[in-house]
Amino acid sequence: MSRLVSLSIRLVDRPVDVVAAQRGELTSAEAFLSKVQSWFDTLQTHHGERWAVYHNDTLEFTAILFALWQLGRTACVPGDSCLGTVQQLMPHVDGFIGEFPINEAISTYKEKNEPVVGSWRVLPTDL
Repeated sequence: MSRLVSLSIRLVDRPVDVVAAQRGELTSAEAFLSKVQSWFDTLQTHHGERWAVYHNDTLEFTAILFALWQLGRTACVPGDSCLGTVQQLMPHVDGFIGEFPINEAISTYKEKNEPVVGSWRVLPTDL
């Protein structure tokens, strides 16, 4: 097997290369890195090592994932963002980022369980 190329180095070294094509729009490495930087800046202001990540937009999802990795954090990637999934994740993650029905999940969780200790960090769905 050939040697793996570091993705972050490739993105920086070739900023005009197309890294994504979505709904007829092409995204350059430079534009993608800008998204990563926005998510990085948002995440940097929030503590927590383990983050649940879900986003229907694959480009946003990938930018969030890269931002988490750059911060040395762990991404928990569920298969969906359904209420039951969110409730099951709550004891195992420090926060949620992307598209989650978190307010509804917290209300239902409080009704069915012991009082919630601490609070889950909820970050915006789009920057």
